[in-house]
Amino acid sequence: EKWLAPHFEKMLYDNALLVMAYTEAYRITGRDLYKSVVQRTLAYIVRELTGPEGEFYCAQDADSEGQEGKYYLFSKSELEKRFGDTAEQLCRWFGITEQGNFEGKNIPNLIGNSRWFEEPPDTEELREYRGERMRLHTDDKVLTSWNGLMVASYAAAYSVFGQEQYLTAALRAEQFITNRLAGKGRLFVRYRDGEAAGIGMLDDYAFFCCALLEMYRVTFDVEFLEKAVIWADVMEKYFLDEENGGFYLYADDAEELLIRPKETWDGAVPSGNAAAAFVLLKLARITGEERWQKAFDRQMRFLCSAAEQYPAGHALAMLTLQNRMSPLRRLICVEPDNLEKLRYTAADPSVTVLVKTPENTERLSKISPFSKEYPCKGYAQYYLCEEDVCRPPVSDLKALKKFL
Repeated sequence: EKWLAPHFEKMLYDNALLVMAYTEAYRITGRDLYKSVVQRTLAYIVRELTGPEGEFYCAQDADSEGQEGKYYLFSKSELEKRFGDTAEQLCRWFGITEQGNFEGKNIPNLIGNSRWFEEPPDTEELREYRGERMRLHTDDKVLTSWNGLMVASYAAAYSVFGQEQYLTAALRAEQFITNRLAGKGRLFVRYRDGEAAGIGMLDDYAFFCCALLEMYRVTFDVEFLEKAVIWADVMEKYFLDEENGGFYLYADDAEELLIRPKETWDGAVPSGNAAAAFVLLKLARITGEERWQKAFDRQMRFLCSAAEQYPAGHALAMLTLQNRMSPLRRLICVEPDNLEKLRYTAADPSVTVLVKTPENTERLSKISPFSKEYPCKGYAQYYLCEEDVCRPPVSDLKALKKFL
């Protein structure tokens, strides 16, 4: 009948993917409801699933005192006892009744509340009251793949909403992965209690590369591009099936199992093979390097053969194919004078943005050789190119915005 009962177990990857979806929905529509969902979801991540070094924990259990969802449920009588005169306002706001809406108790909700964007006076007090209950167990493992998704989500939210705390969260978590979950040129699967363990699998590399490319898109820091290229190279070296296409789930030097699968289906998270295709396309477009384009074409042929019978089971692969079929739009920004305004002007993720400055020229040319064709002249120049045709440069973001 309605979306009332939540998944009481809170998973990091669910929240990361929701943030991505609602951020993009808000960018396209400007609807405040979508912005609110992003803000409240990320506030939950900060409150409950963020570790001391900025790492993100796996999950929070559904059960407390042996009952699923008990932590989140309220009766009207207990709120009247606790909040007195203001209880009636809280109950009306969150749809809490005597009969209840879930197994005799109430899931607080905003369904049908036309003033959902406001905060009643006692919301924080209600949260504090809930916090006095038996705490939910938090699974404090730190998984590389899921953290990669969350970094990408925070970066995407920053690109659209401009909240500095979102960028800070993304930067801290990316550094945690780099410092704690990488070593000797490889990624690990998980970290807990000071120990990194498990030889990294395809999802770890693919999702972390997605995060690094998203970090470049919102910071224009060439270091993130360099890292993405390094880890994509490692992914190809250890996971690629050169003969038949696709990437294996585990590395060629990992413990050998009876079979070595190449998963293509999206499950609770997108498949590693689809994420790998997404990464390869991004690298092809941002570097202009033929090797990445060939790698993407090979990977897309592999995925399409798997997705042909059931495209809806391969959503990220189909999204990536859709992106490939859209015209290539590159924006080369030479010595931009206002990165903050540029970030908002070029927020559309379908536009590949490259930023060149005198300071990063040498490093950028190693990754994107075509960037040598756009010299620094001591003032801002913006080149918008579609496929292989570039418009004459403009030096004004207002003029650029008209083209975009």
